[in-house]
Amino acid sequence: MKKLLLFCALLVALTPLYAQEKPAKKAFSNLGISLNASTMGAGFTLSTPLAKHFALRAGYQFSFVSVNYEYDEFDPVDVAGQSVSVPDLDLGAKLNVDAAHIMVDWIPFKKGEGKFFITAGMFIGTSDFITLDGQFDMNDPNIKQIQQAGLMKDIELEIGDDVIRAGNDGSMAAKLKVNGFRPYVGLGWGRAIPKHRFGFRFEMGAVFHGHPELVSDNLVSSGSSGDISDAEEIINKITVFPQISLQLTYKLFKDK
Repeated sequence: MKKLLLFCALLVALTPLYAQEKPAKKAFSNLGISLNASTMGAGFTLSTPLAKHFALRAGYQFSFVSVNYEYDEFDPVDVAGQSVSVPDLDLGAKLNVDAAHIMVDWIPFKKGEGKFFITAGMFIGTSDFITLDGQFDMNDPNIKQIQQAGLMKDIELEIGDDVIRAGNDGSMAAKLKVNGFRPYVGLGWGRAIPKHRFGFRFEMGAVFHGHPELVSDNLVSSGSSGDISDAEEIINKITVFPQISLQLTYKLFKDK
């Protein structure tokens, strides 16, 4: 432990000498702009140097991932002793990862002029990670019969040990919520501000969004044993969203 403390003290003492080897980059002396395509969608980023080994980045990501499908696994509804089948439900699921981000890059090699970097920061966006929306055809004869009997709540969509019931208007909606504030760490190859006008940059990392929670106005629990279903167990373990990004960078100002 003493040797470790001595090494840390020596490192701190030598840092000013190391910094004098080459004048540090002047903070905010240039500006880089990048267009990004990633597992979180597409977006843009503005970058500027902070010091010899550090750069600051800020931007916004837009998500475009959505899926539409028909759900047809409903149990029949008993209406006055008559078993009435439930028609297919048109469901739409959307991944909502729109978020602003701010990052600090550390460029450890080649006196801050290298291409390898380690980055850390945060994403700030909506907590509605996935939205699920469905609507029955209210002109369907079976739906009309179930609605007139006041039994729309008996139409149930099972997700693990949870059940979403249909509203009286035939709607079914739920959200998978995560933290709106999401820390991020990553690494990559390429300069935030290229040496020439254009450059290319690759980055991969992890966004920590916390334990997802299923939320719905018509959500009830169907589990009586208290056991966690396989689906819920998987959902609870997905606390990290992978981020892989390809970036086309552009340097706004010429070097003086």
